Amino acid sequence: MNRPSFQFYPGDWASNPNLKRCTFEERGIWLEVMCLMHDQPEYGVLRWPLKEIAQAVGCRAANLQSLARKTVLKGSDDYLHEPFVYTPRSGRKDGEPVTLIGAQPGPIWYSSRMVKDEHNRLTRGLSGGDPDASKGTPKSSPKASPKGGIGESLGAPFGPRGSSSSPSGSEPMSVDIGGAQAAPEHRSPDCPHQEIIGLYARHLPMLPQPRIWNGQRAASLKARWRWVLTAKRPNGERYATDSTSALAFFDRLFCYVAKSDFLTGRNGEWLGCDLPWLVKDENFAKVLEGKYVNRQEVAA
Repeated sequence: MNRPSFQFYPGDWASNPNLKRCTFEERGIWLEVMCLMHDQPEYGVLRWPLKEIAQAVGCRAANLQSLARKTVLKGSDDYLHEPFVYTPRSGRKDGEPVTLIGAQPGPIWYSSRMVKDEHNRLTRGLSGGDPDASKGTPKSSPKASPKGGIGESLGAPFGPRGSSSSPSGSEPMSVDIGGAQAAPEHRSPDCPHQEIIGLYARHLPMLPQPRIWNGQRAASLKARWRWVLTAKRPNGERYATDSTSALAFFDRLFCYVAKSDFLTGRNGEWLGCDLPWLVKDENFAKVLEGKYVNRQEVAA
């Protein structure tokens, strides 16, 4: 999804103490960098070396280094040691801190304001308008069951092994992971690629982040999105009925993946997981089936 504009707050710009330390040239360069960040699949984030960013905006790398020293531009070419933790506030109360960008290898450069605004936009959509209402839902999920896969954490069981609605089992499946169970009763909403990529980046910063999102990658995600909106539970209800509930499904999916030592590479056995891999039909089905539950959970 290409966004034609982004929000700009003149009052905040004029009063920002870090920007006040910048020269007029540096402020102009920062606007150019923000425009680049606006066009990224991972909103507000550039996973390019500083030298390439400088080349893209037509400035010297020293200008960007100055913006980084003044903490306007945040990130690192080598390794980001300090995560970006955002504490939402509702009324006079602080909410639960949320790590929007975790410590990870570089290059990664970002605008904390753009990343925070994107987080609030997504959570506001998931909660029906209140960015604080979804704190306990998307960020936490029930403990995954080794037998039932992540059906519980995604809203409802997929059903017993071999059931017609399960992505696995000895009996033939009536749900096609690559498409839809049946013709939808109404046209499914368009797949919000950037929103889903943003959810992936929030929960799985330790995995490779996509720099290019088109072709087969986009087609696979679109197919998974349509499946979430058309597949049905054993009781006949859909897993998601609109964009909000479908995004919540993906949010919980990535939260589940983040708990897997195998998929995240924490156990050192495999380092091949990324978003294009996750949205391929066969891999998507395996994740839903609970194939990658941690061994200690299976033994419990």
